Amino acid sequence: MKFFKDIKGESWEITINVAAIKKVRDLLNADLLDTRTMLPRLLADPIFLVDVLYCLCKPQADAKNISDEQFGEGMAGDCLGFAKNTLIEELKSFFPSPEERNAVDRLIKKGNEMIGLLRKKSLLKLEQTDMDAKADEILKLFGETSTNSPESPELIPETSPSVN
Repeated sequence: MKFFKDIKGESWEITINVAAIKKVRDLLNADLLDTRTMLPRLLADPIFLVDVLYCLCKPQADAKNISDEQFGEGMAGDCLGFAKNTLIEELKSFFPSPEERNAVDRLIKKGNEMIGLLRKKSLLKLEQTDMDAKADEILKLFGETSTNSPESPELIPETSPSVN
């Protein structure tokens, strides 16, 4: 069993055993033992991660009268990252043999490498994006065109002094 704290300072315990895996299957229709599918999803999808965490912490949340929405409100930033690492480590320790734990560990490392690479490529693509051209593309969707010339005179309201 491992612990993490949310942004409100509330402490939560995670234990992964057969009952916990069945609970996640029943509530989320997700199989934590399918590590090739679940690990990348847990690493990359914070909403799914919080749903899994809530399933695992539901008895504690019920005892504290904390709804799934309230639980989610407490999950962000560093706390969310720590909770993710706690869950991953607890899941890894569930497997009975060192070979299985090692395989899960390799999957985690590869998943983190892939996420890092995707972030790096996304940032590079964003830096290389011609924002002016993208703005023009968006304006075309609305039937408008973009120019750098001043507005035509008929679109500029006249501001003549009132005659009184």
